[in-house]
Amino acid sequence: MNGGSAPQNVKEVVADKKLPGDDKKLPNHEAEIVNDYVSKLIAFYNIGFSSSDSTKRHVGRNIERDGWKGFVKKTVRPSLDWGFRRVQLHNPFGDDGEWPMELDQAIRAENEGFDYLTDGFVEAWRPVTRGDYTGGEPVEVVAYLGSYRLPEFEAMESSGDWPGWLGRAMQSVRLPLEAGMTLAFDSFVVAGPDSYAFRFVEHLRHNGHRVYIETWPNRRRTHWRHTNIVVAEQWFRRNHQSGNVVRREELTGEVVRLMAHTFPAAAKTPSAKVLSYVGSALSQGYSVSIHPRNLTQAVESAQELVETISDRRQASFD
Repeated sequence: MNGGSAPQNVKEVVADKKLPGDDKKLPNHEAEIVNDYVSKLIAFYNIGFSSSDSTKRHVGRNIERDGWKGFVKKTVRPSLDWGFRRVQLHNPFGDDGEWPMELDQAIRAENEGFDYLTDGFVEAWRPVTRGDYTGGEPVEVVAYLGSYRLPEFEAMESSGDWPGWLGRAMQSVRLPLEAGMTLAFDSFVVAGPDSYAFRFVEHLRHNGHRVYIETWPNRRRTHWRHTNIVVAEQWFRRNHQSGNVVRREELTGEVVRLMAHTFPAAAKTPSAKVLSYVGSALSQGYSVSIHPRNLTQAVESAQELVETISDRRQASFD
C-alpha cells in the first residue's frame, strides 16, 4: 500500500468494465480517463466537529443513536453507489475542540466513556474497505487523525521514551488498521527528520501501511517529500508556487487537495464552480477530497462527472 499514487485496486484501467453508474461500454481511452479520475475522488465525512456539542466530543451525524453501521448504511453507501471508491473519515473518534486535534482521539474517547465511537467501528467499516458493497472492489477509507503535539507525546519524547511513544501511537491507530483503513495525520509536517513523529510514519510505511500527512512541506522539511500529503485548498491556492515550499515535481507521493472547507456541505455552491475546481485539480494529477453532496447533487454518477468535466475542458479549447 506504500507509494505515491492512488492505491492500485482503485486505479486499474479495464477498458470494458462496468463503471459505477454506467450501463454501457466505453472506448479504451474514455474508460481510462474515467477510471483515473474516479480513483482520485475522495468522499469527505467530518465526524469530529460535525456537532457543536462539546459534551459529545463534537460528534453528530446520529452516530450515538445509529452506531457506525447505521452511518455506513445511511450515509456512506449512497456515495459508493454513486461511484466514490475512496473515503476520508475526518476525526472519526471526535475531538475536545482544543487545538491541536488529537492523534490519540480513540484512546480519549474510550477513557471518556464514548463507547459508541469505538464499539462496532471495525465491524462496520471492514465490509466497506473489503468491497462488500462495491461488487468486490476494495474501497480506501482514510482515517484522518490529529497531531502528536500533545502533552502525553511531548513528555515521552522529551524523556527519550520511544517505546512508550510508539505504544500510545499504535494504540491510537489500532481500530482504523483493524478495519483495513489507511491513515492521515494532522500537522505532522512540522516534525523534523529526527522526531518521533517522522520515525512513527516511517515505521508504519515500513510495515506496509499507507500514510498521509498534512500539509505541503516547506524547504526546511524536505524529508517529507516522499510522503503522501493532504493540503487544504485555500493553502494550496495561496502557497503551492511559493519559493519557500518543496516544488510539485519534487513530491513523489500523492497530493490530495482538501476542498471540503472551500465547498461546505451545507452551502449551495453553484455546480459550475465546483466542477471547475474539481476538474482543474483532476486534470493536473491531484486527488480531491470533497463533501460528496457537492458532486452527487450536481451529476448523477461518477462517469457523468468525468464526462461533464471533459466536455467543459473541450469547450474551453473550441
